[in-house]
Amino acid sequence: MCNPFSGIYANEERWLENAYHCEDCNESWTDCWYCEVDDDCPGCGVTYTPESSELLLVNGDLEQEPVSA
Repeated sequence: MCNPFSGIYANEERWLENAYHCEDCNESWTDCWYCEVDDDCPGCGVTYTPESSELLLVNGDLEQEPVSA
């Protein structure tokens, strides 16, 4: 799981863990962002939209319910 409390976006009030899957090389990965952002596959570099996103933090409170992408 990613750490929403570090890095240059540490003060954002909303954090999502986005899940991705590359159809070209069959790589799956997750990444933390404050929005549902496209990400490049670490295996081949193709850009993908998140398959799903899990809400981790809203206004400083940890959440458990998934957000549909």
